[in-house]
Amino acid sequence: MSVSSGRASRTGSGKRVLPPISSETDKQFLQRLDEFIDSELARLGCPDKGPDERRYTVYKDAFDQVIQHVSAYKPLLTSIKAEYEDCVEAIERGQKEAFYLSGKVKAMASEQTTLSNYRKRGDELEEKINCVLLDNERLEEQLEDIRALRRSRNESDSSNATSTPQKKTRKRDTVQLPGLTIEESTDVSKLTAHLAKYEQQVREVTLSKKAKFSPKEKKEGLKDQLNGKIDARDEVSERNDQLKKKNVRLKVAVETVKRYNRDKPPFGLCDSLNLTSRSASIMSLASQDTTTYSTFEDDDPTKEREAEAMLEYIEKFNELFEEGLYGEAALHAANSPGGILRNPGTLSRFKALPVIPGQPSPLLQYCEALMSSVSAVSIKPNAEVSWECVACALDEDRLDLVMYWIAQERLTYSLELGHLLSDYSRHKDPTTTDQCLALAQTVYSKLKEHRLVVLCMLRQKRYHSLIEYTQKKANFTEDDYLGLLEESPTLELAMLLGKPRTESEGETIVSTEEVVATLIRGGHGDVGLRTLQEIHAEYPSGAEFGSLKQLVFRPMSSLDTWKEIVTTCQENAWFEIGVELLAAVTVRDAIGKAIETASLIKGIINQNSV
Repeated sequence: MSVSSGRASRTGSGKRVLPPISSETDKQFLQRLDEFIDSELARLGCPDKGPDERRYTVYKDAFDQVIQHVSAYKPLLTSIKAEYEDCVEAIERGQKEAFYLSGKVKAMASEQTTLSNYRKRGDELEEKINCVLLDNERLEEQLEDIRALRRSRNESDSSNATSTPQKKTRKRDTVQLPGLTIEESTDVSKLTAHLAKYEQQVREVTLSKKAKFSPKEKKEGLKDQLNGKIDARDEVSERNDQLKKKNVRLKVAVETVKRYNRDKPPFGLCDSLNLTSRSASIMSLASQDTTTYSTFEDDDPTKEREAEAMLEYIEKFNELFEEGLYGEAALHAANSPGGILRNPGTLSRFKALPVIPGQPSPLLQYCEALMSSVSAVSIKPNAEVSWECVACALDEDRLDLVMYWIAQERLTYSLELGHLLSDYSRHKDPTTTDQCLALAQTVYSKLKEHRLVVLCMLRQKRYHSLIEYTQKKANFTEDDYLGLLEESPTLELAMLLGKPRTESEGETIVSTEEVVATLIRGGHGDVGLRTLQEIHAEYPSGAEFGSLKQLVFRPMSSLDTWKEIVTTCQENAWFEIGVELLAAVTVRDAIGKAIETASLIKGIINQNSV
């Protein structure tokens, strides 16, 4: 490609026209280069006319591509490109310097104006300072005049005081009243109000002197009055003791008469009265050695005060309840003395209240208050109230409260409470179900209902804990274990019950054939056959222990049950296990029949010999 062939001419319409090029490669390169230039100019948005840095960058890149393409002229074109770039950089640097110098020239031109403005401002400030100084001199002159006038006035007052003696009233008038300003001291209405105030204070002091204080002469008279009151008190106390004794004798007499009318003793009424008199005299003699006398329960003032306090407490609860302050009423009832309001009646009142949407029910507030006060009053709610509290919490979906109450042992457990938690766990999400079953298990465990505990474990699929618990506490039989398997026909439980065990592990909980047969009879034959498959995989044929053949040949195993299992294997196409079981069953059956035949022949021979 020649240098002249790399230049494009333009038509009158402004479009580039490529000169004729003989090489096809050069044509393609120039076409790509032309498309590159057009696309870059369009993408950068360069104007059609006038200098622009973006257009310069595009053509610079295009020239670089030309240099790379024309390798023969690369040094020459690179030198040309470098000269052009130096020229462009010099022009740009000149523009920057010109811009900087123009700004510097403008700044120097404005210095004279700024200096003149500063001078003008300084002149203005000097004028203000002069005005201030003049004002200060004028004020100093006025102040000096006032001082001179005050000195002359004081001199005239002192000369008048030496010539004319001052009266007391005059001196009193010059003293300013405390708490009053000068204006108030000259106001007649203000002075009249203060005079009335001071007169009132004088009257109060006079009355206090007469009422709160008395002469020393009255002290002796007051002492005599006090001694007289003490003597009167002693007489009344002695009279009270005598009346108490009489009250005791009368009560004994009344009780004796009641006993006579009720029991009809053989002796007469006179004998009864004599007996009553003797009893009363004996009680009177016994009471003379003590300073206090026994009374009946209805005469105890302490219990009367307790009864009054309880009545007031109940009235306060009723007031809070009627005013709709159910939260405060719940706390009031939960902390009642002696637990008088911790009863089913109070709970029924809260239970009858309507529930406001978006707010906790009054019954739940009472239940929370009741449970939170258990540690303080040391009284647990009874089984009925405990059941109601748990039911209320579950209705409000507050399982967390029930968990806290049971963890803190604030409930009285009952079977109904355990059934409530167990029933609530149904149709819930797995997490809630497990939590409810764990709570029900705790309740049943406290009540020592071992079978119900096992059922809770079964529903939680805690099979290992279940087996351990039944062996330690529940004493389950083989039928009980098979019943559990019917409730939860799972492979894990079937393996735990029917898997063969070594002598060190102990006996098998349930015979393998019974486990599998129970699953088959319950409609879970696939689980039963998978149980056999797991056992066969762990103890294959030829193993020293636990193989299917050894299970069939166990002395206590049922041959009929194994035949039933073989039939099920054939029906469900479990041929490998079915064939092995069938062979073992056939051999055992043949051996059994042979033993029976031998025993029969032996018996016949013995009879003939006899």
